Amino acid sequence: LVLIPVIFLLDRINPSGKRPKTNEEKRTLFLGGFCCGTILFLASTAQQLGIYYGTFGAAAFVLGSLLGGYYISARGLKKTLFSLCCVFNLPFMAYTLLAIFQPQSAPLIGGAIVLEYFGYGFGFVGLTLFMMQQVAAGPHQMAHYAFASGIMNLGVMLPGMMSGYVSDWLGYKLFFIFVLVAAIPAFLMTWFVPFTHEDKK
Repeated sequence: LVLIPVIFLLDRINPSGKRPKTNEEKRTLFLGGFCCGTILFLASTAQQLGIYYGTFGAAAFVLGSLLGGYYISARGLKKTLFSLCCVFNLPFMAYTLLAIFQPQSAPLIGGAIVLEYFGYGFGFVGLTLFMMQQVAAGPHQMAHYAFASGIMNLGVMLPGMMSGYVSDWLGYKLFFIFVLVAAIPAFLMTWFVPFTHEDKK
């Protein structure tokens, strides 16, 4: 679509330009134009994704991690763990709204991606500190922390493996609603989790 004005501009610059006459020439011209347009579209889309994920997303993750660290150091992990869980799961709500309304606005979609990385960075600090303070405390800290990290990564890998099948089974919109429901146990565990070791600010 963005190249349509170029067609009229070229016609004005070179009105006596050679035009296709036979069906074979028209077919070749159409195929070449279609391939060039497709490549330009994919390059533009890849560039936008790279900017959203690689630039804005990375910056949002770093900012979220820094703010999360300051937040925990000011109030302590025990007081902030539930709110960190809320921020960590906030992107699920954003993606559910995107799945339901399916907006075409690139800034709106990019904003949801930035929110995802910010929430992940903000909440992940709390998860890491909880594993360091409560799970890995005492003797053999590195072994306990490595075990807790492995369990955490397993909790990401297994649902990721099944997510495609569940999405096909439930449908696109219901899948994201199901993700919101599946996050409820995380909120309950965060609220009721015991702190067996001292909460160090």
